[in-house]
Amino acid sequence: MIAIHDTTSCAFSHADPAVIGYLNTGKPGFMVHYSLVVDGDGSKRPLGITNVEVIWVQIVPRQAASARSAVGSGPAIRCRSRTRVPVDAVRSRASL
Repeated sequence: MIAIHDTTSCAFSHADPAVIGYLNTGKPGFMVHYSLVVDGDGSKRPLGITNVEVIWVQIVPRQAASARSAVGSGPAIRCRSRTRVPVDAVRSRASL
């Protein structure tokens, strides 16, 4: 088996960012990190998604706010790498 990890940004321009969160651009949205497992026999046939994690930020990132105006006085938000959690989840499910 091969586990493929990816993070996708989900933007929702019509949504209230106070409810849905902010992307690093300052626009409403969130990120989804998922792990897709494919067959390791050369066919690369998808076997399923073993882990999904939603990553959202509750305040406007400093870079996005200061690019628009001088409002960028809030703390900068950095989404750190979260590879350990999905990798452990894939390992535990693969051993079932």
